Amino acid sequence: MNDNDLNDLFRQIGKTVQDIASPENIAELKKSIDETVRDVKDAVKQSAAANRAASPAPPPLRPQAAPAAPPRPAKAAAVPSAPPKTEEKTLAIPPNRVPGHAAGPLLTVAGAGGILFSAAAIGHLLISSASLAITAELITYAALMALSAFAAAHGTALRLRVRRYRTYLHEISGAAFCSIRTLASSAGKTAGYVLRDIKKMIRRGYFPQGHLDEQGTCLMLDDKTFKQYQELMTRAKEKEAYEKERQEQLRSNPELESVIREGKQCLGQIREANEAIPGEEISRKLSRLESVTEKIFEYVAQHPEKLPEIRRFMSYYLPTTLKLVNAYRKFDAQPVQGENILSSKREIEDTLDTINLAFENLFDGLFEDDAMDVSTDISVLETMLRQEGLTGSDFKRS
Repeated sequence: MNDNDLNDLFRQIGKTVQDIASPENIAELKKSIDETVRDVKDAVKQSAAANRAASPAPPPLRPQAAPAAPPRPAKAAAVPSAPPKTEEKTLAIPPNRVPGHAAGPLLTVAGAGGILFSAAAIGHLLISSASLAITAELITYAALMALSAFAAAHGTALRLRVRRYRTYLHEISGAAFCSIRTLASSAGKTAGYVLRDIKKMIRRGYFPQGHLDEQGTCLMLDDKTFKQYQELMTRAKEKEAYEKERQEQLRSNPELESVIREGKQCLGQIREANEAIPGEEISRKLSRLESVTEKIFEYVAQHPEKLPEIRRFMSYYLPTTLKLVNAYRKFDAQPVQGENILSSKREIEDTLDTINLAFENLFDGLFEDDAMDVSTDISVLETMLRQEGLTGSDFKRS
């Protein structure tokens, strides 16, 4: 071993010892040891109290014989006022029982002691040796130092994990779920770091019923919440699949796509006119017109086979209605309104009632085939029940 290697070894030993003996690490280690000792004392006290409660009470001293008293009627057995409460499933393990709570400080102390001991032994060997040769004893102490450094690093990692777990529990505060971003903010870490941290904690049993959403943005602490989330995601996927299929139908049917696009433009014109006209009565009629028109287009979009039934609606009824609505808007915007304007406005208002009724009848007529199918099913079912003798006076209970 040359002088440069010897100097490098001493510098590494000095840096390791300095890191272990820094005031921050010592204070942090002391805090973790104090917490561990306090938790162990509490656990011992609880165990002793449980043992005392479970042990049978000593029998009472038997009093001296007394004159026999007349027998009393036996009392009825006491009925508990309420059933015993069942223990709920634990959503999060207490911090003093999670893996690493006790092992972390112990490994850190053992590792620090091993580093100091091996460093002192290596220094003594190097100083006392005249040849500075690498001996088996030197290799043994070097291996002990490496193993001690690993133990100290692992213990520190365990202690920091338990500390973060305490922070997570404080932020969750008994809630059924919490966002990863919120936990990251409380712990002073990035969302990606906390996500990986939570995954490890779930695998190690810190959260017995813990689950993460598909995007890794939310921690759910119980199975009930996770089941509700799964049901919601299932409905969302079904809705997305339906919308995708509908869009494919629109792209494969140019006529339907054109009708839906034109329908949206007409609805926009009705909505704009309604917002521009201040009258309450006309506004109510225009809202009714917008609602029934929108329902017609929604139904046709879902049932493209109904397109032939609204061709006259698209080619004449709706354009003429929009013409009347825009005329009313123009009349209503005039600063001076004479008898002709007022008469035209009243006539348009009355006509809108007729138009709304006609459009509602048109919308109802789109369900004619569905209604016929329902009637047919009911008729067939009643016939079969009657043939089997399951209706009327012929029906007998088995």
